[in-house]
Amino acid sequence: MKKVVWKWMSFGLIAVYLCIIASYGGQQKCALPVLSKALSTTGAEIAIIDIQGWVKQEHLRMDEATLEESVRKSFDQLGYNGNDVQIEKKQNPYYCQVRGELHTKSLVLVIMNQVIYNKGSQSGASYTAINAQIEGQNAFGEEWERKISKILAEFGPRPRINTCLVGWLDGKLNKDNLEHRLFLAFHSIQAVVQEPMFIDDIASFTGYTPNLAEFFTVNEQKVNVHMAMRYHPFEERTYVTIGTPVITRGY
Repeated sequence: MKKVVWKWMSFGLIAVYLCIIASYGGQQKCALPVLSKALSTTGAEIAIIDIQGWVKQEHLRMDEATLEESVRKSFDQLGYNGNDVQIEKKQNPYYCQVRGELHTKSLVLVIMNQVIYNKGSQSGASYTAINAQIEGQNAFGEEWERKISKILAEFGPRPRINTCLVGWLDGKLNKDNLEHRLFLAFHSIQAVVQEPMFIDDIASFTGYTPNLAEFFTVNEQKVNVHMAMRYHPFEERTYVTIGTPVITRGY
């Protein structure tokens, strides 16, 4: 699978996250074991672990130099030299953003600090986001979840962690097969399907399981698991993507 382009780490994405998790509940814990069980039940193996976390900071960090120093320190805390990262800076009348990116053979790591300035009667806000995309079956996926959550907790309370797993099956599956595999995956983690959807070669199910602590509410229903399967004709594969509380990457 082609590497995901990480340029979406921007003000617009933070706004989307704010809408999605406005009604979050539960307490953060590692989601990888639950998602791994569901993915394996479909017959796929882990090809990519995608961990996306963010937190609203308790204090405003206004100047660009402070934002950059914080980004480099976070890379150091994750075991990578912050001085080796590629830094991108953006500043306009609305926000100031410093984004660091590091690529290795099996990892894309992005850390961003952003300050949204005061505007009229609206107070300003600061955010930190950390995204890690790990390729291959990585035994340290849970450790990544814990490390990212710990770093974000240093900036503010209630860090949000979104974890996605990606795998694939060879060939194309018919609708009945897609539906059967997704229902088996939901059943394997004691999840209840709430919104099954089929569009062309895409199957997308959302629901809730008590085995995952985080959740948000939609129409007074808890949601914390999202599974999708899609056939890609050029690769002759059916990709399986499983995320909590929702899938936040393309599938």
